[in-house]
Amino acid sequence: MIELRDVVKSYPAGEERLTVLNGVNLLLKPGDFATIAGPSGSGKSTLLHLIGALDKPDRGCVLFDGSDVAYLNDRAAAQLRNRSVGFIFQSFHLIPVISALENVAYPMVLAGVPAAQRRERAQVLLDKVGLTKFAHARPGKLSGGQRQRVAIARSLACSPRLVLADEPTANLDHNTAIGIMDLLLQLNQSEQITFLFSTHDSTVMSYAKRSLRLREGLIVEDPQGQPHV
Repeated sequence: MIELRDVVKSYPAGEERLTVLNGVNLLLKPGDFATIAGPSGSGKSTLLHLIGALDKPDRGCVLFDGSDVAYLNDRAAAQLRNRSVGFIFQSFHLIPVISALENVAYPMVLAGVPAAQRRERAQVLLDKVGLTKFAHARPGKLSGGQRQRVAIARSLACSPRLVLADEPTANLDHNTAIGIMDLLLQLNQSEQITFLFSTHDSTVMSYAKRSLRLREGLIVEDPQGQPHV
């Protein structure tokens, strides 16, 4: 499904360039539930952005179903993100002036889904994440955990095959984080959605079927990583 081959990514740092990813190789299979760990600044978010076609590598290939996303133009990359990839951001990135229902429906607006159909699906997704009673509440009236659940529902709006989650529990208390991870694992098992989490949270890592780590710009896999039971 997703394959990275010798991916290199660097950023300007004064007169030099800071290499964050230095020849990364990775294969994600349908139904994977994987975490990528590493210290702050190690390139976890950069990796997700490359996989999700939000950024392009300096060198190497990022393949989605065999097609290199680095060669997509802006329109094609946007279509890939809208139709096949869901994002869960650490800071939620909800639109504050519209309701939870409208936030969830927004990706379907971009996809051209008819109004009645997108409202129905948005409500179904809010029901699924336990926010039936909060459909018409704006983000400012919701708790951090509720906002994250809205963000999760939004990430599923266009039935993605892959969900990329960047530190999804960073702003949540322990019990709320467990509830979020239980929900995502259930979605992984019931709908075969592939998940990749950027995290340093041991709670998230305890759920992983695969445990990856960024070390000196490369990915290593921890064969001892144990999935949550």
